[in-house]
Amino acid sequence: MAFLGISMGLTFLTNGGVLAIFFAYRELRSPFSFYVMNLLCVNLYLAIANPMRIIDNMNTLWFPKTWACNFFIVNDWIGSAILGHAHLLITLNRVWAIMFPISYKHLHTRNMAKYICIGFAVYCHVMILPFILIDFIYYRGPTLNVQYCDVNVEAQGQYSNFLLYVFYQMPMFAVICAYPLLYWKSATARKVTVANGNTSKVPSGASAMDKTMDTRLSNTGLKPAKPVKQKDGTRKPFYVLTAMTLSVLICWGPTKVYNIIQNVSPWDECNQGVAEFRKIGEVLYAMQMFIDPVLFAMVLSDLRAVIGKLLQQLFCKS
Repeated sequence: MAFLGISMGLTFLTNGGVLAIFFAYRELRSPFSFYVMNLLCVNLYLAIANPMRIIDNMNTLWFPKTWACNFFIVNDWIGSAILGHAHLLITLNRVWAIMFPISYKHLHTRNMAKYICIGFAVYCHVMILPFILIDFIYYRGPTLNVQYCDVNVEAQGQYSNFLLYVFYQMPMFAVICAYPLLYWKSATARKVTVANGNTSKVPSGASAMDKTMDTRLSNTGLKPAKPVKQKDGTRKPFYVLTAMTLSVLICWGPTKVYNIIQNVSPWDECNQGVAEFRKIGEVLYAMQMFIDPVLFAMVLSDLRAVIGKLLQQLFCKS
């Protein structure tokens, strides 16, 4: 229980801090950064309900149709779905950047990123909110007797199974399955870059044309431009994807496995091993929310530079 309180504080500190930096420094707000900001906002939204999660984990009885219970269920069901799709959007964005870099550079804009993030949030609300409303009206506590605040998933078995696999399991598996393909693509691109960089000779036509251009520039008094070594454009997207895939696999894996097994063949909740496995999954899942901004601060060079500069100004003032 204490960990959820600590997790809430760390989530607000890390996500709120990085989000404030994005708002303060306009140059950091690239099209891709909007997906990161979207993820940080969802983390903050989920952290708001941590006090209610503490109450729920204590098996405390409370009114199932109060505003607090309704907010907790909406936050948990819809917020978790948007969180999964926020990670999925980052993966899809990196897929586009690595597999089709030219079209990504010319077509992907800030407005497109905004509309995609908003569209997926609306999509999650449209698909999940009817499930919650039906449960609220017909299946959750026929009277206002004191009960647990939970959704009656058995009453809408097929609907709940659809949501489980499409909205809560599919994003994680899509993130993991995309990684091998993008690893191959990134490795192939690096080999091509290295091969081009190690080529000592260039085609004679190109060499002659370069010499002619340099001569013309010299005659006009201008200095020829120095050749610029082209950087490998696939590494940055791939590093971001690597960090996020590892965090998703480690932090989400136990919880997702537990949910699938519970849906197919329910375990005995009173079993000590099952209870411990569930607690480990919940702890790792909560850790993801404050690990995300730390990972992005490590792999995004521009963001890392700004944070380093701010920390230097904060701690190195004379």
